[in-house]
Amino acid sequence: MRKPVGWRTLLVALAVLLSAAACGGTRPDPDRPDPRVLQPLRLQIENQNYLDMVVSVDMGGQVIRLSMVVGNNSGSVEIPSSIYMTGAIQLLAEPIGPRGGYRSDFLSLSPGDRVVFRIGPQLELSSVVLR
Repeated sequence: MRKPVGWRTLLVALAVLLSAAACGGTRPDPDRPDPRVLQPLRLQIENQNYLDMVVSVDMGGQVIRLSMVVGNNSGSVEIPSSIYMTGAIQLLAEPIGPRGGYRSDFLSLSPGDRVVFRIGPQLELSSVVLR
């Protein structure tokens, strides 16, 4: 014959179950970025020139190609945090084929900045807007 379960045994079993549930923790949401990791910045490129352009970033002498934008079109590219957190950078627009190009002023970017690079119909009319 079985012995009936006492209220103390039920209380201990309930405490064990509750502590096990509390230790389970929560799983990270794969759609939510980790706030400890710097996210890349989105660079919006508006090419108002009829020439196709290569867009690069100059990190103090080291030039890294980011994208190519067809004439009279727009595009976007991510700038990795390893690039924009190194210090002031410059954006470059160079036409495919002919010589010349546009070099922006020095930019100091921060996480969360929105950057629009407008390549003008004449390269000297180009601009960079931070939002």
